Amino acid sequence: GWNCPVSRFRVEDGAIVTSSETRVGANHYLLTDKKYENFELTLKVKMKGGNSGIYFRSHREPGTADAHGYQFDIGRGLWAMMYDERGTRILGVRQHSMHAGTKWNDWQDCRIRCVGTRIQYWLNGHNTLNYVEQDCTIPRKGSIGLQFHSWSAHPFKVQFKDIRIKELKQR
Repeated sequence: GWNCPVSRFRVEDGAIVTSSETRVGANHYLLTDKKYENFELTLKVKMKGGNSGIYFRSHREPGTADAHGYQFDIGRGLWAMMYDERGTRILGVRQHSMHAGTKWNDWQDCRIRCVGTRIQYWLNGHNTLNYVEQDCTIPRKGSIGLQFHSWSAHPFKVQFKDIRIKELKQR
């Protein structure tokens, strides 16, 4: 139920892994075949070096490995920020502070909840975002994706596991 036109993702020890030792200068996305509108996504993420993201309500650029959509950002200083990479704007939004005791090289519990225009994030049980989208032209239905992000010269490795997607009804 997932797809990516390039082989940047693999399974190791029960986790989906993507990594690079050198700068590739590209983003690639492993996207779900199914499109989701109202849902709750939970997963564990472990990041070493670089940055990555969890995409949702995303759409693949035709004929490419690229995609655009909302992003739950992953990486030092970026964890649980929201970006909307659609070519028209980039939001850097985090509404609540991060938990001071977080061990950044360990597994992080991530949760994304989308119902209608409301988007909420939690990192390790702490609510970091409660956002209402005002732009009614942005599609509310799309794929969920994992990002390979290789724009820096630094090696990185990101692991995703225990991925659960629960569809919700809008009230």
